[in-house]
Amino acid sequence: MTPPCPAPPPPGCHAELAARERAGIDYRIVCRPVAGARLLVLAPHAGRIERGCSGLARAIAGEEASLYLFEGLRETLNFERLHLPSSRFDEPQALAMAASAERVLTVHGCEGRDDARVLLGGLDRPRVARLAAALEAAGIPAETEGHRFPGRHPQNICNRAPAGLGLQLEFTGPLREGPKEATAVAAIRAALAAEGLLGPAPRLSR
Repeated sequence: MTPPCPAPPPPGCHAELAARERAGIDYRIVCRPVAGARLLVLAPHAGRIERGCSGLARAIAGEEASLYLFEGLRETLNFERLHLPSSRFDEPQALAMAASAERVLTVHGCEGRDDARVLLGGLDRPRVARLAAALEAAGIPAETEGHRFPGRHPQNICNRAPAGLGLQLEFTGPLREGPKEATAVAAIRAALAAEGLLGPAPRLSR
């Protein structure tokens, strides 16, 4: 019996990915800019790459934030063929949307532990801490230190807004599409609203 073909090495950049995968067949890009939005919610590993991230990103963004999804559509090997590390995620539309946002919040899925929790990272450390506190207050365990996803590389897509500060959320498997997902989303949206990031930027008085 012929052994299955091994998966190719992971792509190093979007141009390499796009040269071997088919847009609209193997992957698709969803861009939904919102005029005047301060926040971009971005899921670079959505669709079948990291289960549940598309729905989470849409729920967190609501109608107030801009939204970007890079979604895997393949029947198999979505992670192996379509997963670009966040520090090398350079899809042009994502970079353009990040450049026009005040803050970028990225949504990821991770294996983590057996319980529902969120691992927070990114260079906007004060907001990371406040978002974690809001999740904890809602009964969702949240970690900001000591995990594998600090999100502090300056080229991480979460930190690609002009200020260089962003937020990265890694949701464990039991939380994604689980009974506590709606509670986590509500806590995150309430915290983002309190930070002034959900809704249009204030107009400058003249």
